[in-house]
Amino acid sequence: MVTDDQGMANACADYFENLYKAPDRSHSSNGVEISERIKTCIDTNSWDDDPVFNTYVRDVEVSAAVKKLKAGKAGGYDNISPEHIKYGGDMTVTVITNIFNSIIRCRYWPKSFNMCLQVIIYKGKDKDPMSLDEGYRGITLLTVLSKLFDMVMLERLKIWCYVRDIPHPLQGACRKGVSCLHTAFVLQEAIAACKEGGQKLYCAFLDTKKAFDTVWTEALLVKMWDMGIQGTTWELMRQSYEGRRGVIKLNNCQSRPYAITQGIRQGGVLSMLQYTLFINGLICDIEKSGYGMMIGKASLASPTVADDMCLMTLWKPSLDSLLDMCHEYSIDWGYEYGAKKSAVMVFNESKQQRKIERQKRTFKLGSARISEVDSYCHLGVLIHIDGNNSERIEKQVGRARRELNAMSGIGICPGGLDPTVASILYWRVCMTTMLYGSEVWLSSSKELDMMEVAHRQAARRIQWLPEKTNNAAVLATIGWLRVNTEIERKQLMFIGSLLRMPEESLHRKVLVFRYNIIRNSCKATQKCHGLVKEYLNLLDRYQLKSIVDDWIDGKIWIGKLKWKHIVNGKVKDREFSEWRIETVGSQRLCVYRTVIKEIKPCIWWRILRVKPKIRKSVQTVMKVLSGVFVFENSMQFQMKECITCNENIQMSLKHVLCKCNCMDDIRVAYDEKLWEYDIDVHGTICEESDEVIRALLGDEEHWLKYDKDIMVEGLCMCAEYIHEVIERWTDAFKID
Repeated sequence: MVTDDQGMANACADYFENLYKAPDRSHSSNGVEISERIKTCIDTNSWDDDPVFNTYVRDVEVSAAVKKLKAGKAGGYDNISPEHIKYGGDMTVTVITNIFNSIIRCRYWPKSFNMCLQVIIYKGKDKDPMSLDEGYRGITLLTVLSKLFDMVMLERLKIWCYVRDIPHPLQGACRKGVSCLHTAFVLQEAIAACKEGGQKLYCAFLDTKKAFDTVWTEALLVKMWDMGIQGTTWELMRQSYEGRRGVIKLNNCQSRPYAITQGIRQGGVLSMLQYTLFINGLICDIEKSGYGMMIGKASLASPTVADDMCLMTLWKPSLDSLLDMCHEYSIDWGYEYGAKKSAVMVFNESKQQRKIERQKRTFKLGSARISEVDSYCHLGVLIHIDGNNSERIEKQVGRARRELNAMSGIGICPGGLDPTVASILYWRVCMTTMLYGSEVWLSSSKELDMMEVAHRQAARRIQWLPEKTNNAAVLATIGWLRVNTEIERKQLMFIGSLLRMPEESLHRKVLVFRYNIIRNSCKATQKCHGLVKEYLNLLDRYQLKSIVDDWIDGKIWIGKLKWKHIVNGKVKDREFSEWRIETVGSQRLCVYRTVIKEIKPCIWWRILRVKPKIRKSVQTVMKVLSGVFVFENSMQFQMKECITCNENIQMSLKHVLCKCNCMDDIRVAYDEKLWEYDIDVHGTICEESDEVIRALLGDEEHWLKYDKDIMVEGLCMCAEYIHEVIERWTDAFKID
């Protein structure tokens, strides 16, 4: 057993050397043909036929690439970090441009560009941490200069691909404005369309073993040549895959160098585009076969994102034919599907029918059998055969809670980071996890309630409020939307992203076709299912349907920023109305609703960022404001007389803060301090009025008339006053 860092690094090098070792294809007919094609391409390559580097690189291209470099990222084998380039100035850009043009002019790929560091990353989840093969992924760290050259090449290749509509429209990777969720949307609508028509939908989700690591690079070069990528660009790509060597970096130790003779780089700038070109022929063949399902005139035979492919047909024999086609293609082009991780789902069957049919039917990928399952995680979204989202929601809520608990170490805990900072971390980490894929969710009220409970618990924790704090009070003071509202906002933005796509885009075609069917037929609306129906109801709810109707009909076009402004305005107005109704319905929030008038981080959290020492005082104010203090021991506040001063305490909060005789010494002291700063709280603290209470509790309409420094000092004094009064009052009643 190896225990030292150097030994483990070399052991990893042995594994990756074997993984990246190209198999001997000299005895296969396709292997011989590809080798001959490469020789022919080299001999006949014309430098005048280059579609990408038909002009030299300009300073502006290099400068744009340099700006995209992210600071704080690891450098490559040459130890040059992105910061060396980013802060090198215009002279550095000029020098790099000259180097790149020399590479193009000489058609020579520097050998140093082919040396890379590899870092081992644990895949997480349920992967085996003791298995290199199953539990870890090697991420390639290229030299910064080679990365910059690839970035320049990629931008030119994107233009070339866009003009020729490459890759295939069913390929979601490397398409501007297209994400995994757009492909997931197509799948959901295919299921809904088949359900409406009373048809089964056969879906096969294919997993490619070590997809990027085992790409046959010679075959990739031949495919790119046939597509028209020739000349200098092709020659430089060919050289970039010759003589590659890697080094494993593990705990500041480097392994021995090892050869890399197959695969494209994990994390490489060009890798995603190159893989989509490699697999493009299969998607074209599947569409031409005519076996796939269609919505309108749009073929949905194989919606794909990089190596994640889904085959969709209406009949089992058609799916069998597509599986055979994929298997034959994988043999011809030197990669392998993982039957164990692949799966088949048959939608729109009753449970009884499904149970009977599963005993009869089998699905095979070559000689390997593919299992038929009830749920499958596709593109990060868990799909259930009956549309049940509970399992997915539970997993994502649980993961978000674990992330929030893990962040207690960096200060998201009582007495830690102030709530405004903690809120930013929560939304960027936990909410991103909990709501991933929500743009294509069809969630029940039960599932939404599950997320809402977790969301409000996080709000209480971040604001140091007790669990008994009223639900209506915990979100507005930190400026949060409810989970349901945030999901609706994301779905409205997603609709905009679909409509901004080109008219010939597959995803837009599916949306428009389904939308028109639903909006043009009242009878069909009652029978329709799926996301588009929910989207249409959502647009009605936010009074956006007429705008989207005009957009689909071509009467208007709305840019991203304008649509975002429209959506945010509608969402904010609706959320505010519902929040005000909720607060009016709660007796505990009679003071709260007169002080907190907007859904945004309240003035106390903003003051806390400037004056962190008054943390405890602000915490007390927030408890009073949220109704926690006055009502959390309601039996004692039902008394008609104050035990300390024997006065009527029917209006308990006013009495405690403004009239109780046992607080006179505190009240007079702070009253004098406020007058020293020429701060008027609608008279003196001793005046028992609603205006005084609101001013003491931070009513912004009162405080924003003062200069910032005076406002901060005044609010600090109010917070300290309330804290001292409440402490004495609770001690008198022996309240914990």
